Amino acid sequence: GESASVSVRRLERELKALEPVEWGVLSENSSLVSRISFLEDQLSDVRSAISGLRELIGETDRHVGALFDGALERINGRFNSLFQRLFGGGEARLRLQSREEPAEGEEEGEDTAPPWDRGVEIVARPPGKHMQSLAQLSGGEQSLTAIAYLFASMEAAGAPLAVLDEVDAALDESNLLRFGDLAREYSSPSDRGSG
Repeated sequence: GESASVSVRRLERELKALEPVEWGVLSENSSLVSRISFLEDQLSDVRSAISGLRELIGETDRHVGALFDGALERINGRFNSLFQRLFGGGEARLRLQSREEPAEGEEEGEDTAPPWDRGVEIVARPPGKHMQSLAQLSGGEQSLTAIAYLFASMEAAGAPLAVLDEVDAALDESNLLRFGDLAREYSSPSDRGSG
């Protein structure tokens, strides 16, 4: 066989034949491998954080949904009761608005918006009339309905104070008396919500 020194010279000649050789490529490759490894770790951390955030958002949505449903139910019951008291009958309720057009990327009829993001509308039926939206009521009826809703919401929220400026402007004398009785009742915390 070939001696070691002959073998080295032969290999050097073969290497020179491969010229030009960029010797820095080996260290650059090592640096890139290290950088890729670092970025893969970072990407894994980001994916993990995204997963955690999605879980947190889901849990928050469930919690907000429960609070919203509970508040809507409490306000709705009290709203109807106050409406009937102010009107001497009839009925009123809050209902979730339905979306008219699906959002971009959604199929027709698919509704992914949470209930609290869709909006709530007031429908009411004064005595002797049919159920209608707030906008279809007369000015006085709108005022009384709004008063019933306001007081029901304040009660559900535990609001300690309300400033009512010209809330009586559209009310006739009999409705004004009903409103006055309700306002007096709510001005005394011990009597609140008893009627």
